[in-house]
Amino acid sequence: MGRIVYFWMTQPPDPEHMDLEKWLQFLDELALYTLIFFGACLVASLYFYRRAAIAKKIRTPGDVFSAYTPMAWLLGTFVAGVAVLVFFAFRYHAEFS
Repeated sequence: MGRIVYFWMTQPPDPEHMDLEKWLQFLDELALYTLIFFGACLVASLYFYRRAAIAKKIRTPGDVFSAYTPMAWLLGTFVAGVAVLVFFAFRYHAEFS
């Protein structure tokens, strides 16, 4: 699965010192955690977006032009990317250094 999600990283960064099979196993694990974290954060973001969007009411004509802050909940999916990046940066350093 790692070769599908991360198709541009099928070769290890340092082929002389890294085993290809170990690198592909690392990519598979990275892809799995990326999809799990992204899916979980996406579901949570959509849930909180829905709750915030339902709570937004238009009571006066000026409310139509007010800021629509529930869109900020959709940025929660970036949290997944940062979490996986940090986690696997430490794993890469521990495993391949």
